Amino acid sequence: HAANLKITLVWSDLPANVNAPQALVNDLDLELQHSGEVWLPWVLNAFPHPDSLAQLPQRKKDHINNVEQITIERPAAGQYNIA
Repeated sequence: HAANLKITLVWSDLPANVNAPQALVNDLDLELQHSGEVWLPWVLNAFPHPDSLAQLPQRKKDHINNVEQITIERPAAGQYNIA
């Protein structure tokens, strides 16, 4: 029985076009599924203000970074699907 489960998706992305509205060209989305439950990556608030940057991360789709991570403390036994 594992104490923690940590899954990370990392990819090399192409450079965005000059003045593109978003720097991420290939937006891959990590998702973990087990027995009908779904987990999304941890995402920090990217709004450029000290109050926003100090907030705790939330689980949601990440459309900014080329590194996404899902963690689960004390995961239940069984088969997990990574999508």
